[in-house]
Amino acid sequence: MDSQSDIHIGFDGIYDEDFKNGVLEALELLPENFLKQLNNVSIVVEENQPREMGGFVLGLYRGVPQPYKGPHYSFIMPDKISLYKRNIMKIALQRNMELKKIIAEVLYHEIGHYFGLSEDELDLFRSF
Repeated sequence: MDSQSDIHIGFDGIYDEDFKNGVLEALELLPENFLKQLNNVSIVVEENQPREMGGFVLGLYRGVPQPYKGPHYSFIMPDKISLYKRNIMKIALQRNMELKKIIAEVLYHEIGHYFGLSEDELDLFRSF
């Protein structure tokens, strides 16, 4: 991963080597110009989605999308990308897909939100 990016990976629950490796592999596959633009972002693997969310969610981006951050946007808590482990594992089992492929697609989807893309724009790239 490029040293110029400012990305933190954490776990809100039990550490999972497979998930960490899936996130790291997905980040390594991103083009360098995208990695350089990921600043002040935390990627957190959470065991479950929050109950109050309702529905079935694989991931969530919380923050101010990159296009809306002005030149004075600093000293701010990191944006947060949450990956919901149990939901991602459930999709991988149901669809008989590699776990790391689902992790990568969910992560890329949420990174797309970081760059300001809408759900409709991102749905064009979903393969599952």
